[in-house]
Amino acid sequence: MSLFVSVLIILLFSYGQTEGAKERAKNNRASNVNEDSTGSQKTVTLDDDPSLWPGHLQEFGKTGRVHTLDLHRNFPSSVDFLNNYAAPYLPVYFKAAEKNSFPFQNWKNKNYFLRLPQTLTNWVTLPDQNKNISFRKYISHYADKGYYCDQEIPHFLREDVSVPKCLLCQAMVKSLSKHNLWISHHNHSSIIQRRNTDTIKCVYVGRQEVTMISHIEYGEKIPADYKDIDVKHVDYNKYPTLREVEYFKVKVKAGDCLFIPTKWYWQVNSYGKTYSVNIEWYHRAKSVKDSDCKMTNTISNLNSVSFKDGPGSDINKQEIILHYLTSYLTESKNFTHKQFENAIKKDKKLMEDMVEWNDEYEEITKEVFDILDVNKDSIFSLDDLDSLNSRILEDIGGLLEDRIQDYEDLMKDQQDEIKQVEELTAPKDKKSDVDAEKAVQDYLKDYLAQLQDVIHESIDEMAVTGQLPDIKQRFAEKQAKGQIGQKPDDSSTKTSQKNGRSEREKAKAKIKLEREKKKLKEKEDNDLQKEKQKDESFVIVDDSIEEEIIADDEEDIAKKSDKTKSRQDKMKKNDEL
Repeated sequence: MSLFVSVLIILLFSYGQTEGAKERAKNNRASNVNEDSTGSQKTVTLDDDPSLWPGHLQEFGKTGRVHTLDLHRNFPSSVDFLNNYAAPYLPVYFKAAEKNSFPFQNWKNKNYFLRLPQTLTNWVTLPDQNKNISFRKYISHYADKGYYCDQEIPHFLREDVSVPKCLLCQAMVKSLSKHNLWISHHNHSSIIQRRNTDTIKCVYVGRQEVTMISHIEYGEKIPADYKDIDVKHVDYNKYPTLREVEYFKVKVKAGDCLFIPTKWYWQVNSYGKTYSVNIEWYHRAKSVKDSDCKMTNTISNLNSVSFKDGPGSDINKQEIILHYLTSYLTESKNFTHKQFENAIKKDKKLMEDMVEWNDEYEEITKEVFDILDVNKDSIFSLDDLDSLNSRILEDIGGLLEDRIQDYEDLMKDQQDEIKQVEELTAPKDKKSDVDAEKAVQDYLKDYLAQLQDVIHESIDEMAVTGQLPDIKQRFAEKQAKGQIGQKPDDSSTKTSQKNGRSEREKAKAKIKLEREKKKLKEKEDNDLQKEKQKDESFVIVDDSIEEEIIADDEEDIAKKSDKTKSRQDKMKKNDEL
């Protein structure tokens, strides 16, 4: 009996405990009572004064229920990342994913940036200052004064940053939106932000603490003016619904990366000297297979991919050109014009399609040098870059783009000339040989006919002027005007073979001759047009010539008259007989 009573008492007690726990859980769900990170219960309910709620006027996310993130050492595969995290909107932490990266190894050293000449041609906009300064000046003087940098990654630094391996899938590479560089040398707290893109944040120097809120579970609890919330002193009287949200929090150290899903709310605290990069892409792909993520090795850094929301192509091209040419100063501290010309001439990347260096290349290179020689001391050096301002930099970018286009046009002309030579020196079939022989015959026939015309014209002129013109010169003038057929290429004849010139040399000579003839004909046509606008008149060189012509005419008339009279007399005698 006593045993039965004891068991009954235990069961009743357990039931009471269970029901009490259920009731407490029910009350908790009804009132959304928060827990701090230690899990200790708070007795304040949502019906109480919001100012009594734990965390009132404290930092954003300081108290409340906090969830842990999945953790990966290094980046997972693209398929794993997209299917398990990006597509279902779940954050994930990548431990030591960038420990071997170039920025992690080099960006912590200020001298690395100061050695790069491109830091003088890229600009940083100081927040709340309406002031632009060079990247070098920012690193040297302003970063330590509390000014932070929050803008697109400069072109010369994009070569340092690799595309995260978990993004090397065609679906995500094609959806890349933009990138961002954060630099701060002091503690800083960002506002609460929300983006319509997925984001991977990688810290290369220092550390950041990121607090996130799921838009799916708690989007309705976040006020519309969330950007105005004082993250240092969250006012629950003004924003009472914030008491109900739950957080994901993580401390991202140097070499680590964090994935933040699209539309999630997040806020960042940076501590001390911090350098981090954000890479964003549109949330379009929902699932992928291994076959969709066979990326080639051509993708190495951020300069090898395209970002849809980056700067305009023209601006980007100018930035690339200026970055490339100023990189010459990493090899030498200064250049004279001749040294710069030699550097351009040996640049296999810039002059990849150049066939032969000539006067036109020299002229373009001189113009490029004069543009870069900003202080006009006949030396291209860091002093020129140090004297730049944003207005001069914009002008230089446009001028350099035009000169680089001149290089490209000239190289294209040379390549086209090679193609013409190859076509002219290509093996000919029998039909082309027959055509060539006929062309030679036509040319000789035309040549002789025109020569005969020139001789007749010269004789007629001599009859008028009494002087024989220079037939050879007159014939040459007709040739220059294109009135005589062009002599066909006789590279296949025995005579040309005896000259000892190669087919290529003859073809190049022919192309050059054709161009010269074309220019000469254009000049002759212009001169002829001018002559037509004038009144044409025959000028008597000497008065004596006119008298001789008249005397000759009178003598001819007299002779004709005598002949006529003699014929008439003879006919009269015949009639009489």
